[in-house]
Amino acid sequence: MSRAPASRLRRRLAAARRADGERGMVMVITAIFLVVILGTAALVIDLAQLREDRAYNRKSADLVATAAATTLASPTGTMASACTDAWNYFLDNATDHGTVTGAPPCSTAFSADCDPTASRTATGTTGRYTVTFTNPVLDANRLMAHPDVVGGATQAINVDMDGTPCERIGVEIVRARTNSFGAVVGVGTTSTDSHSVARTMTRFDIGGPIALLILNKTDCNVLTASGQAKIIINPSGSKPGYITVDSNATGNLCSQNNTWALDALGTQNSAIQALANPTTGAAGVIRMYALALGQGNSKAYDPSDVTAGRVTPLPTPASQRVGRDKVDWTFNCVANGRDGIEATADDCKFTDTSGPYINNLVAAIGNGNSAPSGYTQYPRGGHPEDKCTQNPGDQPINLPQGNWWISCSSGITVKNTFTVAGGSTVVFQGGLTISSSGVVTIGDSSTNSTIYFRHGVFSKDAQASLSMYRTMVYMNPDNDNSYIDFGAGNGTLYWTAPIGGNFNALSFWSESAHQHNFGGQAAMTLEGVIFIPNALFNFTGQSAQDNTANAQFIIDRLQLSGQGILRMQPNPDRLVTLPAWGAALIR
Repeated sequence: MSRAPASRLRRRLAAARRADGERGMVMVITAIFLVVILGTAALVIDLAQLREDRAYNRKSADLVATAAATTLASPTGTMASACTDAWNYFLDNATDHGTVTGAPPCSTAFSADCDPTASRTATGTTGRYTVTFTNPVLDANRLMAHPDVVGGATQAINVDMDGTPCERIGVEIVRARTNSFGAVVGVGTTSTDSHSVARTMTRFDIGGPIALLILNKTDCNVLTASGQAKIIINPSGSKPGYITVDSNATGNLCSQNNTWALDALGTQNSAIQALANPTTGAAGVIRMYALALGQGNSKAYDPSDVTAGRVTPLPTPASQRVGRDKVDWTFNCVANGRDGIEATADDCKFTDTSGPYINNLVAAIGNGNSAPSGYTQYPRGGHPEDKCTQNPGDQPINLPQGNWWISCSSGITVKNTFTVAGGSTVVFQGGLTISSSGVVTIGDSSTNSTIYFRHGVFSKDAQASLSMYRTMVYMNPDNDNSYIDFGAGNGTLYWTAPIGGNFNALSFWSESAHQHNFGGQAAMTLEGVIFIPNALFNFTGQSAQDNTANAQFIIDRLQLSGQGILRMQPNPDRLVTLPAWGAALIR
């Protein structure tokens, strides 16, 4: 047998063995690459899901923290109720929360009063989620020091914006996820951790009834006192004095030097003060929307006024504007609001208990030139004493109870005595002018009355006497020439709001854009709600006059001048309870 064939056979066998080895190596390398590729795919897909989880959870934490802080800030809010409400809010909105395995022990964890040095927590679990509530949130807490942002940035405490630890509520949401592909590389589960901090901005229970609300949304010089004039908000009951300013101080006027939304002008003795309650020790409150995050903070108030004590206490942030809606809902509740558009913020939510009383009044009386239906005309036939211009020596005018149309197109001038019995509605076609010798009395202490100005000015001389018992005064908004003009002097003013009925506690409603002028009186009683949402209210006082108004002023702007003092001390039972609370995210 030849050796050559045997040699070739050995070579073929060796080549076959080498080929088998190479095929095995390719399979090993291919398997390795498949693991790498699948692992990379798993990492990409699972990381994308985690990023989606984190974004969703951060939004949820923001909303839950805000809900908790809003409850805490409400008149009856406690930290226990804030925790419970926020937990329920989370469950209502997290559609994938699964079965609740442990609700947070809100009532026990937050049963005691807040100690600003000792943090408290309550944790709830449901399905894949773990939610932890923290209050107070101390300055050193990681929720404050390390906000939930990419990159792990730190944030210093801002005492003006961050509030106190007890005003803060922290919410942390941990969400576990079973990885879709991560198990291929041995990573079966992962989790995301998102957290937010919100704070209460306006606690009603430390503020109390808002005596003065400035509605203007943007301007500077919306609340000013000049010369030696002072506006002082007295405490009411157990509550301190309370002022709220809705302007964000970003209007054109704010671009000028030395202009602020709230300003005790000059360096004289002018002042704007909300006084503390001497019995409870609760500090006075001046809330300003301009101090909220993102608003015109630097133009909110003149810092030198605070330093000098002309503005006191230090103004603090209001998280949102109070606005006029609650006043409308009380006296002119319209389902589609002032704008007539459904599902907007001004829609009245109380149509089952309140009604469009102002609109009904306007519809019944109208703004034309003829007598309203069912009204008796003045001057009356057969009454020679009835005149549109009454002189000092003329007979007194006494109108019995009824509906009266004062048809004097240029207005009626009273220089002697003009009396209308209680329970009447009086419509002035023109204005009403009370001269220095005039004495006007409308209404009585037992029944409600209404005065309606179609046109003209409601004017009172500084020495005149005006008494309006349980009387609501309404001015036609279609005529901006209608306004109040009461001179400052030795005259007297007695004006109280209706008791009960559709206009309970409402003294004055005017949507005219014309400036209203109100002078200090030697003797003044003013009670009820003064509502002037579109115009400047100018108060002028004289030296030694210290007028106290048991009234709530809800007005566009207020300007004080002269040397007098206007004190506001509303009766808590004779005002509109305004929403005075809110929340803001700070981390």
